[in-house]
Amino acid sequence: MLIEDFNDFSDEEKITYLKEMQKTSKSSHELLNNLLQWSRSQTGRIKYSPSRINFNELLNENYELVQKTADMKNIELKSKVDDDLFLQADEDMVTTILRNLLTNAIKFTPKDGKITVSAKSEDSNFVHLSLADTGIGIEPERVDKIFQIDETESTEGTTWRKRFRIRIDFI
Repeated sequence: MLIEDFNDFSDEEKITYLKEMQKTSKSSHELLNNLLQWSRSQTGRIKYSPSRINFNELLNENYELVQKTADMKNIELKSKVDDDLFLQADEDMVTTILRNLLTNAIKFTPKDGKITVSAKSEDSNFVHLSLADTGIGIEPERVDKIFQIDETESTEGTTWRKRFRIRIDFI
């Protein structure tokens, strides 16, 4: 549209469209990198490189990448993470986990819903991460099946809770 009708747009409109294209390109690039990381993790070819990560900044970057999808369903993305919460972890791995959690939460949260991520340091070795959404929920007996590769079961919506090494809860 910008190419075909270039002269019909004001400079302000052109800049607006170019910024939107830049944002979309960056988002697509990040999602492609995430898919590459995920494929490496599935084939055991991922390298663990821990570093000091500001979790709030990482969460906001991931929110930005999924914001358009959330907007399409009018889902509010909220954060209850302190600005000074740092992790010692592999940034790519944490990003892969976060993006997967967020995209699934958006997928199973109804229109006009809400997704909230909270995190707090429990001690020097653990961060307690909670993801809460307004989906319909999942029965506790089905939660364990989610993490089994040989189980393929689908439902219409989910909210659930599970603890991991970094103590991630899904509410």
